[in-house]
Amino acid sequence: MFTNYICEGCRMEGTKTVFCENMCEIRKCALKKGFSICGDCSELKTCSIVGAIISNNPEALENLK
Repeated sequence: MFTNYICEGCRMEGTKTVFCENMCEIRKCALKKGFSICGDCSELKTCSIVGAIISNNPEALENLK
């Protein structure tokens, strides 16, 4: 469905999809912990959910901050 879509991070203006609001495991975790974005979480660098993405795309960490 979104094969060419690259997440720009929650703080960035731009394309937001149903995935962003309802299906993104990173966003759901951040909201569960009381953060509006995962970049505010002190566990960001050691997070297993984020780690799965960063291992395939190290630049993604900057989009999450």
